Amino acid sequence: MTVAQQIYVLGDIHGDWGSLNAFINKNIRHSKQIAELKAQYDELEAVILQVGDFGYWPHRNSININNSVDGIKGNRVKIFWCDGNHENHDVLDELQAGQPDKPFIEICPSVYFATFGSMLTLIDGTTVMFCGGADSIDKHFRIPRVSWWKQEVIDDADMAKLPPQGTKVDWIVSHTCPKVFNLRLQDDFLANKETDPSKSYLDKIFKAFTPSRWWFGHYH
Repeated sequence: MTVAQQIYVLGDIHGDWGSLNAFINKNIRHSKQIAELKAQYDELEAVILQVGDFGYWPHRNSININNSVDGIKGNRVKIFWCDGNHENHDVLDELQAGQPDKPFIEICPSVYFATFGSMLTLIDGTTVMFCGGADSIDKHFRIPRVSWWKQEVIDDADMAKLPPQGTKVDWIVSHTCPKVFNLRLQDDFLANKETDPSKSYLDKIFKAFTPSRWWFGHYH
């Protein structure tokens, strides 16, 4: 039996499940390209890698997540997302405490929170590591533990969750990016994101694992 995966990388969603499902409908469910691929393989699976700011604030929109995203499970679509700075980190911590041995925590059918340092191996052998987290430059205008959580930044405890140095890591999915990328931002608002302490930790990860591709969002 021949099996294939179609891989998509999505930027910040911020809880806009309608737009997410519209993307899935257009590019996966009703895509001519996907239909042609299905004819070539016995089994075809679509995988979405999402770079954080998924918008997981269950006190506000968990019902919307289940109502909107639940419908994709019959179409062989899986979503793996890392945390950004716009998630409810108290809830994410509770999920991890309740399932400490699970690198990917299913929040609703086919939708998985990728914990820090989690590793996903694609069908072609490509290994993907998730390293979520970033600092909110607007945290002074938000409410602690209601709309902002101090756990959002990468710290030493996160780094301890990484696989051993030397582990094969082809791609990294994160929310912000390492300092070494030197983005040379002209926009003052975006430039403020360069002081994020998470970026120095990501520098260490870049040096330790030397991925061939790095996917991130946050800069919008």
